[in-house]
Amino acid sequence: MQLLIINRTKTESAWFNQGFIDEIQKLVAPIGLDDWSAGLIIVDDEEIQTINRQFRSKDYVTDVLSFSHLVLCDIDIATIRRGKDYAADNLFLDKMETQIGEIIIAPEFVSNRCKENDWNISDELAMLVVHGALHLMGWDHEEKSQTEKMRHLESELLALTDRSHPLA
Repeated sequence: MQLLIINRTKTESAWFNQGFIDEIQKLVAPIGLDDWSAGLIIVDDEEIQTINRQFRSKDYVTDVLSFSHLVLCDIDIATIRRGKDYAADNLFLDKMETQIGEIIIAPEFVSNRCKENDWNISDELAMLVVHGALHLMGWDHEEKSQTEKMRHLESELLALTDRSHPLA
């Protein structure tokens, strides 16, 4: 997968410099099929709260949201099968499409949370991009076993650039 980055904030984000962009591209490259892409949309706190309220009925700021275009399906029509290229299940994408969804991230919120918890912001942003990409592939963390598996996959991907999982 390749990320198509759109900055919808009023300022340039210091964290999304070319070196960091190259790194997160490497982190998500193994996810999905080679010709697939996903939008990485950088927004401010107000916009992510609006999106969270509109699509999830949760009226608060959050760090990352993901909206997948992939559809759960039977194995005989799957574009990608469970367990292949980080797919959580058998997933279908129309052959005319290559963009599998959007990852929306609010770096200002993430930065403030990192300062409060004395976390490294670039580690956290890298993890959130990977986390969002895995959500596009059908992964979730509603149950403890799902959370553990998703965190393991995040750690595996972060290791590609010698990063460790901030929560592991």
